[in-house]
Amino acid sequence: MLVTAEQVAVRAGLTEALNASARTAIEEALNDAYAEAASYLSRSPVPETFTERGVRVGADGTYLLAEDPVIEVLEAEAENTVAPSPMGWTYATYRVTYRAGLDPDTDPVYRRALARYVAWAAAGNPMVRRLAQGVTGARLIKSVNVPGQGVTYEEAGGAPGSKTAGATPTLEDLDGWRRLVVSQRAGMAPHPLQTGQIWQL
Repeated sequence: MLVTAEQVAVRAGLTEALNASARTAIEEALNDAYAEAASYLSRSPVPETFTERGVRVGADGTYLLAEDPVIEVLEAEAENTVAPSPMGWTYATYRVTYRAGLDPDTDPVYRRALARYVAWAAAGNPMVRRLAQGVTGARLIKSVNVPGQGVTYEEAGGAPGSKTAGATPTLEDLDGWRRLVVSQRAGMAPHPLQTGQIWQL
């Protein structure tokens, strides 16, 4: 696992061994952090397994799959041959199971950036912050005011995303792996270079 519940607990200031309810809260916070990263990157931040039907093979011999980058094809099963046009062209389609997504195991720089973001995002999740309320020294109090007295505590580290020492990471730290999504009008055929066929009119 890229980030453990214990690593999140350290960042959140939880000093005692995690009980079942605390571990569940942290695991939910980790799921939220991965989901946020996936939404920002416009693709899975870690490898996932996908199954697609009706997959065609491109002119270069590779399957035309929806998710990328493709890590490995696990299984490809031929489906019925279909005729896409009145001109009688036919091509085979496949049911393909494959793994795709950014892979922290093959990119150590990405691994460090993602792990750092996920760990700190989970530690800052309200579910985890509530756990820290009862820990001495980890209360979420920024100032204390009583008649005639006031106490202000300095926050350690810089502001999130400030790139200063101790600053917590933000989603922008993953910009190097972000995929910008360009919309395509529905119903447009794939480019002939992808399919090896001429345009259909």
